[in-house]
Amino acid sequence: MVFEQIKELISSLNEEQKNILIAELTSKKTTSNKSLYDSLKENKQQYFCCPHCGSAHIRKDGNVYEKQRFECCDCKKKFGYQTKTIFSGTWKDKEKWTSFINQTISHVSIRNIAENLQVSKNTILDWRHKLIKIIGIKMDKVKLQDIIEVDDTYFKKSSKGLKGMKQTKKKALRGISRDKLCFTTGVDRNNNVVCVFNGYGKNSVEKMQKCFSDKIDVEKTMLVLCDKDSAYKTFFDMFRIEIKQSKAENWMNHSLKRKSKGIYNINSVNSLHSMMKEIIRDYRGVQQKYLLNYLQLCCWMKQESNTSLIDKVKKMFYDLCNNTFKVASPRC
Repeated sequence: MVFEQIKELISSLNEEQKNILIAELTSKKTTSNKSLYDSLKENKQQYFCCPHCGSAHIRKDGNVYEKQRFECCDCKKKFGYQTKTIFSGTWKDKEKWTSFINQTISHVSIRNIAENLQVSKNTILDWRHKLIKIIGIKMDKVKLQDIIEVDDTYFKKSSKGLKGMKQTKKKALRGISRDKLCFTTGVDRNNNVVCVFNGYGKNSVEKMQKCFSDKIDVEKTMLVLCDKDSAYKTFFDMFRIEIKQSKAENWMNHSLKRKSKGIYNINSVNSLHSMMKEIIRDYRGVQQKYLLNYLQLCCWMKQESNTSLIDKVKKMFYDLCNNTFKVASPRC
């Protein structure tokens, strides 16, 4: 009887409240009795090296607040397990971090995360920027291979976060213009995902050469599927990669796709674009200089779409423990 009442209460919740509930329940499963320091120590114990110069010649250098400190024998700098990680300078426990990761993946707003964790909104904002920066570093290393789907998506220029600066209102230009930010995305059949910023306005061969050349494993790429943009044909012909092109409306015509295209379609990259637009819309817009990092978060979620939420959180926490970056200015 109680279970049925709980089910009725859950059905009355809105979408964001359901996401918060899921995040809270999964955080109980992913959180172990180990502290944040113990988790970092366990993850780094096998291949721990100096976070400043990368040297493996290190020695122990006493304890501070019951935490082991080290000194590098090459650069002579001192550090600990948290140095230059996302957890550097934080006093929050592991449970709050895992809950934060859960709710961020579930698209819960900053205000609601701050209320649930009883942490200030500025702290949650800093954590989110650190998190998406680490994800961006990881996603930049991804390369596409096998059968690749490529397409462009466009976002309007955003003046969010530019308070106090003079903003001249100009008449919005129609269609694909210099007022739009171009992002080229690619998805292969192994579920690897790539997203790059390709400047303003329409895509071109020069932009593709500058931003997309190092995102393809040329030797292992068999086929590229895209629309009839001339920039794609010229670019992929340079690498002698076979390309199948069709008009954009043909990709969307399901009956024609089944007759002529078969398994060769760009549904995966189109679904990724839909997810990107929906998430950015939920965030009520994103400041322009952070937009690529947020889109990289969408790409990571697409790449890990076959894994459960609990496994996503575990994998994300492991990556955060083992990635170093410049913590001093996380929003830069």
